[in-house]
Amino acid sequence: MPQVTASLTTTNGTPATGISGACLVKDGIVRLSGTFSATIQVMVDALGDGTWAPATDSTGAALSLTTPGAMRIGTGIACPTRVECTAYTSGTVAVAIRSN
Repeated sequence: MPQVTASLTTTNGTPATGISGACLVKDGIVRLSGTFSATIQVMVDALGDGTWAPATDSTGAALSLTTPGAMRIGTGIACPTRVECTAYTSGTVAVAIRSN
């Protein structure tokens, strides 16, 4: 099972633009752990052309996490999936993306 891990942080009070590596996912899990204050958004490259867009749920809402935990994701087709830190205050966000 493919898996990607990353630690997203910031230094000197600069807002984080942390981006994890990508993992090919059709059905999988995104897991966050650590002590942090941040917003992490799940991103997909649906066409494989390097254009990343927010993954959405069935209502069209972007998939994002603000607390430690796991989120099951299903993209419908196997496509590169990563996470981006879109807002950051403090701490270290440990990220794992795993494809089933």
